[in-house]
Amino acid sequence: MALSWTNDSGTCKAQRELWKRKQRGRGSVLDGLVGAVWSYEIKRGSGSGLWHPHLHMIALAEHEPDQADLAAEWHNITGDSHVVDVRPISQADPASGFIEVFKYAVKFSDQDEADTVHGWQVLRGKRLLASAGCFRGVEVPDELDEALDLPFVTLFYRYLRDGGYTLDRGMGRRPM
Repeated sequence: MALSWTNDSGTCKAQRELWKRKQRGRGSVLDGLVGAVWSYEIKRGSGSGLWHPHLHMIALAEHEPDQADLAAEWHNITGDSHVVDVRPISQADPASGFIEVFKYAVKFSDQDEADTVHGWQVLRGKRLLASAGCFRGVEVPDELDEALDLPFVTLFYRYLRDGGYTLDRGMGRRPM
């Protein structure tokens, strides 16, 4: 069974600890997972204006993890976060679940430009995508990306001689 879940206030360190608990074999809500891929989303909270990191994950599981148990284990790790959402991805269209998870690492275009630049400065060189178990080291062929025929956004920045940049946004489809 493939699952997707999000949490409300996670960090890379907390996610590593969650996965390590599974590997230690001492009992974890992740027991029964054979692999996972995830991406981190960092945005400003709508009410607070504070930066709000969280993650989106797809896990290949022998059985669906209990949402209440996951919330309790996540709270035990983070000390303050307990909001999680566990649900199966579409078996008819599993690619849509993966697309949903991976879009967050490149979602900065939804922010204002100052936040995007600040995010780039802070997150430069950080891995916003990760994998574990049977998903670790999977190579995705280039043809698969083309077969999905998804829209893309072209961002073209032009340096101006008097300083600064201009931005040209274009939407299109991959050339066939």
